[in-house]
Amino acid sequence: AAAEKAAAEKAAAEKIVPEAAPKAKAGFASRLSNEKKLDPKALYKDYEAMKSNETDIPVDEDALKTESKAANGRLNGFKKEATSRRGYMQLRKEVMKGKRERTLSGLTKDDLVVNKRGRIVSKKMHELGLKRTTTGWLAAVQKARDALSIKGFQVVGGQSELGQNLYKKAMELYTAIKRQNR
Repeated sequence: AAAEKAAAEKAAAEKIVPEAAPKAKAGFASRLSNEKKLDPKALYKDYEAMKSNETDIPVDEDALKTESKAANGRLNGFKKEATSRRGYMQLRKEVMKGKRERTLSGLTKDDLVVNKRGRIVSKKMHELGLKRTTTGWLAAVQKARDALSIKGFQVVGGQSELGQNLYKKAMELYTAIKRQNR
């Protein structure tokens, strides 16, 4: 009688939970692929039976590790949300106006400056840029003026032959200065 009862319960469970589709992976969730209402008690019994047989299934540990690493790698992309350039510049404006104390990178109003184009930039980077370009170019033009013995006002470049020669000599000296500073 007990064997018949167990067979009847098994048959009832098979009617409620259909066989897994051929493309579904092995396991409890694969048997839930149909959209019928399922009896929770029968599912629980089936789950318990599956849990008791679980030790028979061999698991490839290396494949499992690589799969979990790949999944974690995909999750890492979502962790930090990137700030847009426009939003970051807006934060700098707010810091300059006094609405905020610091930018995301920790710059205060004293650390920021407005450049000649009207952009709010880091004071250190602004000074470094001036040092790298302006000072070298001015020194090169001054040396070129001395080399060509030019006195008074002269346009660097321009339409005159003297201005073109001044530009060429200044550019030559400027590239030499840049090579020295590397």
